[in-house]
Parts: sequence; C-alpha cells; structure tokens
Amino acid sequence: MSHDLTHRHDDRIRVAQILEATTGGTRRHLSYLLRYLDRKRFALSLIYSDKRDPFFHHDLETYRAMGIDLIEVPMEREIRPAQDLQRFLRLVSVLRKGRFDLVHAHSSKAGFLARVAARLAGVPAVVYSPHSFAFQYLPESPRARFYRLLEQLAARFHHRLVCVSAGEKEVAERYRIGTPDRTVVIENAIPVDEMKPSRSAEEIRRSLEIPEAAPLVGMVAQFRRQKGIRHFVDAMPLILKARPDAFFLLVGSGPLFSAVQDEIRRKGIEDRVRLVGHQERPVDFYQLMDVFVLSSLWEGMPYVIFEAMALGLPVVASDTVGNRDLVRSGETGLLVPPADSPAIAGAIVDLLEHPERRNAMGQAGREQIVRGTSMEDWVRKYEDLYLEVAGQEAASRKPSKAALL
Repeated sequence: MSHDLTHRHDDRIRVAQILEATTGGTRRHLSYLLRYLDRKRFALSLIYSDKRDPFFHHDLETYRAMGIDLIEVPMEREIRPAQDLQRFLRLVSVLRKGRFDLVHAHSSKAGFLARVAARLAGVPAVVYSPHSFAFQYLPESPRARFYRLLEQLAARFHHRLVCVSAGEKEVAERYRIGTPDRTVVIENAIPVDEMKPSRSAEEIRRSLEIPEAAPLVGMVAQFRRQKGIRHFVDAMPLILKARPDAFFLLVGSGPLFSAVQDEIRRKGIEDRVRLVGHQERPVDFYQLMDVFVLSSLWEGMPYVIFEAMALGLPVVASDTVGNRDLVRSGETGLLVPPADSPAIAGAIVDLLEHPERRNAMGQAGREQIVRGTSMEDWVRKYEDLYLEVAGQEAASRKPSKAALL
C-alpha cells in the first residue's frame, strides 16, 4: 500500500526511484540508494514491478519499515505494446499525483517508459541509469538497431545519464545516446565494512563436503544468459584435466539453473560442483574460494567483482565493459575473451598453479577496493547530482524579473 503522496508539505526534494529490473546488481544499486540517501533532504518513493526476482519482496518489507512510499506498477521485461501503453499511462498518473521533483529511472524498460512519462507528467528533473544498455549483448541486427534507436529517442527526455563505469559512458558516446554535457560517471561502490562472514569457512566446507585443502573456484551470479555460466561450466573439465583435485562452487539462482545442473550431470562432473542456490549473504561463500570467476557476456559494473576483490580474491573475468573497468589484468586478476571456455580454463589453471601470484593479485585487488570510492563518497555524488539537477530545473522554472514587470 502506497502513501498518499499528494499531501506532503515538507521542503524535501521528492524523488521517485523507478525500476522494473529488480534483480542482481540493479537491485543492489537501488538498495544502496534507498538506504544511504539523506532522508532529511530527500523524500523517497519507489515505483517498482515485482515480476522478476522472487526474493525482491524481502527488500520491499525493509523499505516499507523505513517509511519509503511503495507503488507497484507491473512492467514486463519484453516489449508488449498493449501492456506497455497501459503501464505508461499508469506511470503518468502516478507521477502527476506524486508531484515529484525528480525521477531516477533504472535499466532499459523502466528507463524508457519512466523518462517519457515523467516529462509528460511535468516532473521537472529526470535522471537515467542504464546499468548496461540492452543492445550491448545483441549481435548487430534490426533488433539491436531498434533498441539503440529507443535509447537515442528517450535521451531527449532526461537531464542526466548516469553511467556506472567509464566503459558504459564510452558506449553511450559511441552510439550518441544523450550528449556528453549531460552524461556523468558515478562508479559503483560497496560498504566494505559490511563484508563480514557470519559462518566460518571450515564449517561451510564441511557442510558442502569439500576437502579442506582442495582448491575451490567459484562464481556468484544469476543463472541468466548474461552471466555466461555455460562457458564456465564448459571450462570445468579442462580445469580438472590439469587439476583433478579442484572443486567448483556456483552461488545463485535464475531461469537457467536447471539447464546448468543438467549440463553438469551430462559432463559427469557433479561430484566436483556444488550448487548452493540463491544466498542472501554470499559473503559467507566468497571466503571459501581461491579464485573468483565472472564469465559475463556483458555488464555495467558488477558488484560481485567488488565483493570478491574486497575479500582478497583474484578474479578471472571476461573482457567486457564493466569487468575491465575493475579488473587490472595481470595485477588484480586476468581478463579473457568473452565466451571462450579454453581461455577461462587456462587463466584459472594458471592461478591455481601459482599460489604466490594468486595471493599477490588478491591482495592488490583488496587494496584497490579499500582505497577506492567509499559508500559515503558514492552517495554524496548522487545527492550532489540530485540537488544540482533539481536545483537547475527549479531555477529554470522561476519567472525572470523582467517577466514579472
């Protein structure tokens, strides 16, 4: 149940966060904004679709307890013209009623609908975070060109495009999505001080029946095509040829979970792979690993690499936007071509065979994260952005002295 937004009488900036992609890193990004933004300066509302992640309802309970206005507007990931028009009109109505000062739209679907709806509803300031563009993972095709066209058209309706990495900004500039003067980079960050396991590594290893001395290679990811888990699974037999003592750990859930499970059985390596499903506290499982893997086909700027590096793990990652913004190949991990299972296997074996190099990379990665942007600095950048955009728009709406004469 949402609050009646029409009866606010405080002077805070009224901000609506709008999200359809309530999964993975976008879900995490939203949670940090809602948790850390200064509630004395910003009145926060969340307009969401609860169709993607079955675990998102836990977040909603937290937000409700925080006093955040919750408004459900069901949105589908795929383009469905009739439904999308209904959702669009619903957004226009909600935004008009809410009398928001600023809308922050996230990801492609909500990003398109919300930007246009916000301007039609008269919202004076609009911010958009793509969290990777939908066309990035598509081969050049009419569909990819159509998605790029949608982004180019919708760019007319935002005041700031916020990229989570320099690589994402390069994509925006390459395809002329928005203009450089309205595009900013605010790299993701994590609360490093919260990365504390609640269980011992030895206890978890025993529960998973993994020998204490066995090398363990792991991934934390949604089981979706984006994460390229199939390519990691294809690399596993190659790794076992060189290191028959190795074990593998997959943390996460998603639509491809059963398919991945079947492929592991088909390869006859189920005795070496542990699938532990979705974990609200994946930090407990990072600490078991010797090497962290992320075989994504595309990314924005993945939180899981932040977490792995913060815990001192060397990272083997595909050389994509986002991953390469974090992993310094040869220093904090190794970058490999996307969808290249032999390259993934080779990099992992190299690190398993050279523990001193592996440990040095892990330590360098931890230092990079600890020295990097803190959560305090991260949220301050968003607060400054909101104040700047809302303030500029407020100034532009004030009638000039000459107009009053």
